[in-house]
Amino acid sequence: MRGPRGALSRHPLRTASRVASQVLAIAAVFVVSEAGGSERTLSEKDDRSTVTLKRGEAVAVRLATVPGTGYSWQVTACDTVLLERVFDVTEAPPPARAGATSHKVFLFKARSAGTTRLELVYRRVWEEDRSKQKTFRVDVVIKP
Repeated sequence: MRGPRGALSRHPLRTASRVASQVLAIAAVFVVSEAGGSERTLSEKDDRSTVTLKRGEAVAVRLATVPGTGYSWQVTACDTVLLERVFDVTEAPPPARAGATSHKVFLFKARSAGTTRLELVYRRVWEEDRSKQKTFRVDVVIKP
């Protein structure tokens, strides 16, 4: 969108979306810290690893995505009694960069002691398994 004198200006909806995603991320950290827990962040480099949490702690999973392609990260395995999904949000990509990489952030909270596999798949929802591009998997051990 062109502003005065032909300069590119920020689109108000994109700016609002970016601010909203940042507010949600800050709010999640606040909620977790108020509950007496702590948070750690996992990314693609943590794929196929084992993570140990104490009951009440949170873990964020931040994975790269390209909005507009139809592909998105979907949780395909998780024992929700042990590990509760608190929320997920897509961070807004940089302005004026079509096809730019963004990140999908999932926040989970350890509820009960035990072990569960957390698995996320990057795919087009309407194409079932035919479109599966990537899989992210961690084993989560929750201690009392």
